[in-house]
Amino acid sequence: MQLACLVLAPNFFTAGCYIALGRMITTLGRQYSPISPRLYLYIFCGCDIVSLVVQAVGGSSAAAAFNSLPPGNTKPGTNIMVGGIIFQLVSISIFLVFFCLVLFRARRELKFARAVNLVALATVISIIAIYVRCVYRTIELLQGWTGYLITTERYFIALDGAMMVIAMAAFNIWNPSTLLGSAPMKQNSDPSSHGELAEKAQGEPEGAEDSEQVIKHVVTPKEVA
Repeated sequence: MQLACLVLAPNFFTAGCYIALGRMITTLGRQYSPISPRLYLYIFCGCDIVSLVVQAVGGSSAAAAFNSLPPGNTKPGTNIMVGGIIFQLVSISIFLVFFCLVLFRARRELKFARAVNLVALATVISIIAIYVRCVYRTIELLQGWTGYLITTERYFIALDGAMMVIAMAAFNIWNPSTLLGSAPMKQNSDPSSHGELAEKAQGEPEGAEDSEQVIKHVVTPKEVA
C-alpha cells in the first residue's frame, strides 16, 4: 500500500498541470499552441497512465520478491519500475517543451495577463518539484531496495515528501480555478492584436478625436438647414 501511494502521488499533480496549461491556452488564444488544449490532457495523462501501470507491475513484482522467504531477486521488478519512472520523466520533459513554446509565442499577451502569469509560475514550480522527485526515485531504485538512499530517511523527506508539498502548495497559493475561472476566453486569432492596438494608440496624434468630432458637427444636416 505504501509503495502504491508513492507511485500514484505525482500523477494527480501532473494532470493538474496539463489542465492548467490547457486553460491558459484557452485564455490567451488557441493560436499560440501547436496542439488543441484538450490534447494536452489526453496525451500526457495517457503517458502517465502507462507509466503508472509499468511502475505498479514492477513494484508488485519487486515487493513480492523482497518479502518472500527466502527473499528473491528484486532486480527485474525494480528495473521495470525504473523504466516506468524514466518514461514519466521523458513525458514531463516533452510537456515542458510545449509549455515553454506556448509561453514564448504568447509573450506579448502575457504582458496584459497577470492571472495567467501567476498560474504559469505555479505550474513551473509544481513541474520542477515533480521532476526532482522523479529523478530522486530513479536513483533510489537503481541503488536497490537496500541501497543508501532508500534506507536514509532524510533524503526521502527532502527529495520526495517535501517536493510533493511544494507541488501542492504552489497550486494552493496561485489557484488556477480562482485566477482563471472568470477570465474571458480569447477569440482573437491574431497574436499581435495587443501590440497593434498599442501602436495605434501611441501613433495617433493628439487632438485627432476632437478634430473628428468637429468634422461630424460641421456636416450635421441640422446645421446645413
